[in-house]
Amino acid sequence: MSKRRNAALAVLALAAAAVFVLPASSASAGTSLQSNACANSVTANFSQIEVTTNGTDGLDTVLPAGATTTSGLSQQAAIPGAIFVAGYNLGLLVVGPNNIPANVRTTIEATNTAAPSVQNTNVVGGTPPNGSVTVSTVITDPDGVPGTGDESATDASFSVSYNDLSWTAGASGTIEYRQESIPTSPPTAASNSLLINALVGGVFNVQFRCAPGIVTGMNPGVITLTDPAASFDSTLIEPVRQISIDDAAAVNEGGAATFTVSLDQPSIGPVTVQFATADGTATAPGDYTSATGTVTFAPGVTSQTVMVQTNTDALVEGTEAFNVNLSNATGNAAILDGLGVGTILDVVGNRAPTANAGPDQTVPSGATVQLAGSGTDPDPGDTLNFAWSQTSGPTVTLSDPNSATPTFTAPTGPATLTFDLTVCDRPAGDPDQLCNTDSVTITVSPPPTISISDASATEGGAESFTVTLSSASAQTVTVDFATADGTATAGLDYTSATGTVTFVPGDTSETVTVNTIDDALFEGGAGTFETFNVNLSNPTNATIADGLGVGSIEDNDGFIDKAGEVIVSGPVKAGATTKVYVFRVSNVGSTTNTVDCATEIQAAVLVNGVANGSVSCITASKTIGPGARARFRLRWSGDPLPAGTPISFTACVNEAGDVDTSNDCGSVTRTT
Repeated sequence: MSKRRNAALAVLALAAAAVFVLPASSASAGTSLQSNACANSVTANFSQIEVTTNGTDGLDTVLPAGATTTSGLSQQAAIPGAIFVAGYNLGLLVVGPNNIPANVRTTIEATNTAAPSVQNTNVVGGTPPNGSVTVSTVITDPDGVPGTGDESATDASFSVSYNDLSWTAGASGTIEYRQESIPTSPPTAASNSLLINALVGGVFNVQFRCAPGIVTGMNPGVITLTDPAASFDSTLIEPVRQISIDDAAAVNEGGAATFTVSLDQPSIGPVTVQFATADGTATAPGDYTSATGTVTFAPGVTSQTVMVQTNTDALVEGTEAFNVNLSNATGNAAILDGLGVGTILDVVGNRAPTANAGPDQTVPSGATVQLAGSGTDPDPGDTLNFAWSQTSGPTVTLSDPNSATPTFTAPTGPATLTFDLTVCDRPAGDPDQLCNTDSVTITVSPPPTISISDASATEGGAESFTVTLSSASAQTVTVDFATADGTATAGLDYTSATGTVTFVPGDTSETVTVNTIDDALFEGGAGTFETFNVNLSNPTNATIADGLGVGSIEDNDGFIDKAGEVIVSGPVKAGATTKVYVFRVSNVGSTTNTVDCATEIQAAVLVNGVANGSVSCITASKTIGPGARARFRLRWSGDPLPAGTPISFTACVNEAGDVDTSNDCGSVTRTT
């Protein structure tokens, strides 16, 4: 271990044994002094830092589900000068001013005391300017010689400011803000509340991982965590308010009903109440209009008067109770339905509904189509009835003609279909029934056509085609391949895992590879070609296009396939600059071939995965018959091999027309 490394460890050990103390100060709102127990990144010793946290939330009280923001968030701590004297004596710091860069990051949590819940995902600091500080000290050494006992250093303190943080209030109680409490002792890199990184001497990064708690004893000491930590600020959550309203006198439609709205206790902030009938059907402006149909309570107010102005012929014929409920927009009042009841007398007859057949649509052939019908009626007591009828285009079957949103299967396009939707407000035969009709047009696009590109291959090799749809399909399209005359079929003339290609919705282009079988089609000898005219069959919704892909196939009259194996004899010595090894090539094909070492064998020697030197052929070339094998001697020359290091001897045989390249290479690893 180097002297500088020993020095750094000594400084860290001293820092771990030291106690970080702040000057005494009186407590104030938004401030807390919290003991933090810390584990350092190098030694087993623990340290204690006294940290002051400051922050002020923007509200003394907040409504349930309201937001609070902590501003002016900062932390301070002091570091005794003895640590810096030790650093100077060990050569890491100098006489005079020393500025030590540090980085501080804190996790702050907000705790709801009445309904226990913790929000602790707010991490502050870590990047400049927030979280990045400089710790400064001045070192004095009268005799100029470190370690003689006359050295001293000023105490150094740092203060770091953070960004504002926001939380959402719970149901009730108090929100308290504090450093996060953690379950792991000692704090780890993944579990800490306060993280301090200091770059000592510009060389070593010393990390302190801290959490609220104290250290008892030294070397290494015992950490006792504090849960919960002391809070530095708090916010009161305003409790829920109950709302009630009195009854209103009877009123004719078109008249006004007056209610008194009350809170069970004053609110700290505005409370907005809106009106509707109990069943939700009577809403402004369909059933009533009123400038005071919404009432707002200012802070401290418990009672308000509201007038609801009804519309003429707003409800149904006869007499109906105007049962008012409350909906609260701000989320800080309990909703109590049906507390205000006013009788409204109907004075006018029935009104017609309005039908809406939905938007026009363009759909692909074979798609499932849903009609988007709806209806409205000015009289909320009416029950609407729906009836669909097809008026033009190829006949289709609706899933439910009396549903507002039936479905059907689109025919093969191109086609145009029209439908009428009739909406009535009374059953058939009722003399007061009123109806309305609307139409919608559905355009069906034609199915896509398919084409494929040309390709060429050698028997025993692979043919690649690009398969293209003229337009994207809305459904999955599966295409199978066969030759035009039907004689080339999978298992006889070609095999391929991708002999079938599938288009997902929105896809228009796919690549398919057909692997031909050697001698599968004809016997003509090498250099003889035959057209492989591919057609398409069995697509689910696409036009068949025969003969659009043409591939020329050359007869091999045999096939080429080489397999290689590396053999390393004897030891591989450290410091060696040359080594002879063997690459054995087997002919596992059906054709006799001559292998030229210089052009068809590639070899390399790797040291820790990196090529070293070069490999040359000792054996020039050999002719290998089917089922036979030949040995090629190779010589490596390069830099001296390091001791105790894995050395990989590799070689590959590459020959044009090889139908299986997965067995071409070999490798042996030895350790010097």
